[in-house]
Formats: sequence, structure tokens, C-alpha cells
Amino acid sequence: MLSHEDSCAETKRFAPEHCEPRGFPNRIKLRVVLELYGQSIWFCESRHQLISALRDAIAAHHDLLNRQVLHRDISMYNILLKGPDSAPGRSGVLIDLDLAVWAERGVSNTKADVNKGTRMYQSISALCSSDPTNDHPSPPLDYLDDLESFFYVFCHLIFGSGRPGVPPLTRRQRSYMQNWDYPVARNSADSKEVFVRGPSYYANIRAPSAYGEAFTTLFRAFRELIKEGAVAKSDLRYLRYEEITLEERDRQLKAITDRKDEHYARLGEMFRVALLQIEEEDLHAKGEPALSVPAPPVPAPSAVGCPHDSQAPPRGLKRPSEEDSAPRKRHRHDL
Repeated sequence: MLSHEDSCAETKRFAPEHCEPRGFPNRIKLRVVLELYGQSIWFCESRHQLISALRDAIAAHHDLLNRQVLHRDISMYNILLKGPDSAPGRSGVLIDLDLAVWAERGVSNTKADVNKGTRMYQSISALCSSDPTNDHPSPPLDYLDDLESFFYVFCHLIFGSGRPGVPPLTRRQRSYMQNWDYPVARNSADSKEVFVRGPSYYANIRAPSAYGEAFTTLFRAFRELIKEGAVAKSDLRYLRYEEITLEERDRQLKAITDRKDEHYARLGEMFRVALLQIEEEDLHAKGEPALSVPAPPVPAPSAVGCPHDSQAPPRGLKRPSEEDSAPRKRHRHDL
């Protein structure tokens, strides 16, 4: 950020003095001046650029989370490319924090809202947050929901195109992705849940040949990490009052989200190995000696069970009245 102006105007100043808000949110106009970046990651031109940009966006997300900020709107449009000569760690940029909220220990302090976000990339938990069949109140979103959105972005990039650099109008969707942006949230959730936790067919999917073995390896490892969190959260969501108390459910959810650093470390290693594999494949294609690339480790989940911290959560980035009545994020179907 090059410059900013905290408060340019407030909507409450334009209301008559005798007028009471009664739920009307006070919105504050801000100005920020940002560096001019490139196009969306949708327009990546090489395998290395795609992986590097996505890796850097995930690292930026982790950095925000360490500052107790949860993005909540990971999408193809919110990951931008930097120039080809960018320094290491600066290939991709994560933008658009208009739905971001404070997140203590990686967990949002506001209620999940199925109408906020981009349907194609929303997590299963976000899509099921308004399901009337849930016995317990829907838990707030956490960093695993955003990582799940990163996974769907990755899948859309590689399975929506036969090779990097294909113009967006020629990209297509595989049959198992066609309902991801379905207007009915339950349909989108069901489609994604089958893809993430479904039969071995989905686990054995291969990336298009132009992307190479590195992308297939990364896809499978990434899917396994997302599956751990998504399956655990789905199983807890389906339990009824007589099967689990709300307190026990929250304790088990906390045991999952307390592994935040482990999850980001695993992802970082997956992307590091993928970049090495891409270099090896490129050298092999040129007839040069190949590198020695280790297999990406996917450690088994560890059990963590700590009681909830009694510390009061920080105030949300958006006022409660604004959070409840924020404009609905447009579902992007123009891909």
C-alpha cells in the first residue's frame, strides 16, 4: 500500500438529525492507493508462474492470519500476478479484503453467511451454514475454509484448461466441477463434498498432460490436506443434539484449527516440491541432467485437545450492523 485515507465520509452524516437509523448501517468511505499489479492468476502463462503465484498468495494469507485477519473471499479474481522478474516470494498478490474479519486463533468472530463470497470457491462449511437441517448453530468460518477455497481455485485453473496460457474464453469445466457455482448452496456443497471426500476415483484424478506429473502430485497431496479438515467438520455438522453437545463440538473444532501452523507448513512443503519437480521436468524435456526431488510428505493428523481460551475476542473489522447487512457478493458465473 502506497498511501491511505482512513475516513473520507460516513453515511450517518447525510441523514436528517431527527432520523433514527433503526438497523441502517453506518458506512465509512476509505481510500487506499496500491501498487499496480498484473492480471488475475487466471491468465498465468506457465506452470512455474501458476504454482509460484498461488504459493505466494497462500503465504500472504498465512501472514494475514498471524495478524488475526481472515480473508473470507478467496477467488480467482483476488489473486493477482506480478511481473515475470518478481523477486522470490513476490509472484502473486492477495487482494480484496472487503469481507475480511478479525480471527482469533484462525477462527472468525462473525457468523458464516452463505451469501458472502464467490460461490465457485466457497467451502463446504460456508455453503452449509444456512442449512435448516443443522441441529447446532453453524460454526464460524476459519482458515481451513479459506484454504479449501484456494484448493478450488487450483482445481479450476488446472482442470478448466488443457494447458497454461489458454485464453479464458476457451476454458472448460470438467463434469465434477459443473455444480460448484450452482446458485443453490446445498447443490454446490454436495458436489464439492463428493469431490473432496468421495470415492477413490477422485483421489486418482490426474492433471492434464501439459501440466505434468508435478501438478498431479500436488493436486493429490493438497486434496488430502483439505479432506482432513472438511470431512471432520462435515461429520461434526451432521451430528444431532443427542449425539454431541455444542460445547463438545466446539472443542473438537478447536482441536482441528489449533493445527494451523502445521497445515501451512505442509502446504508450503507441497508447493516447494512441486516447483522442484517442474524444474526437473523442464530439464528432462531439454535433455539436461535431472534434479533429485524428494516426495512431498503428508503427515498423519495429530490429536490436539485444548480448552477454549477465555480471552475476549477482538472487535470485528466490520461493525455488527454492517456485517449483517453488507451487500451481497456477486456470484461470478462468467468463467
